[in-house]
Amino acid sequence: MHRWFSDSSLKAAAATDSPAAGSAKPLQATHLRVLVADDDPGSCRFLCDGLRSMGARVEACSNGLSALECARLENFDLLLLDCRMPGAGALEILTLLREDADALSADSTAVATTAELAPADRVALLSPQESRVLAIFDSPKPPPCR
Repeated sequence: MHRWFSDSSLKAAAATDSPAAGSAKPLQATHLRVLVADDDPGSCRFLCDGLRSMGARVEACSNGLSALECARLENFDLLLLDCRMPGAGALEILTLLREDADALSADSTAVATTAELAPADRVALLSPQESRVLAIFDSPKPPPCR
């Protein structure tokens, strides 16, 4: 099953799911199984702590090869994958998972995260072959220090 998400569909979903001002309730992800793969310890902890605070069951990996092995052996609802990690990045992990008929997370929805991403890699991650990639979150380069 392929899911397509656009900025407008995400905004529409957010608008219908947003509580009225003053009555905000924390988002719950009680039964979600999430794989977080990031070689930056601070980023990994931030993502894991935030997801756990919403009730998600989280598995953390600090490199691409361990993330790939974990995603092959366990069924995750969501994969949060750094684009640049030792061993393999998000694109390599997803390509190998999608080609492996026995991988338990082969059809999982994925979110690719990165501090910077080459334009060709962005195109590849958002291609029809990777239609289960929900979004790419990258942070802009900070301005130079003066």
